[in-house]
Amino acid sequence: MNTDLLLDSTISCDDSATVKCLQALVSATIEAIGYAVITVDNNGNIDYVNAKAENLLQKNCAELNGRPFAAMVQIVNE
Repeated sequence: MNTDLLLDSTISCDDSATVKCLQALVSATIEAIGYAVITVDNNGNIDYVNAKAENLLQKNCAELNGRPFAAMVQIVNE
């Protein structure tokens, strides 16, 4: 598994401890922003939801992770 993390065009890190630290920082930031956040992989499957998203969708992370976004979230344009 490649643990390289590209933060922007000028910063990359391949140190496993640094990557874990940055992942924890990003996760803490996303949990604290107060918005529902859902990320998907290249196939459109959910790979991360924060607590606000769990509350909004009334499902927990285990129920959502790996499932197709389109099957789990219905977007309504009123």
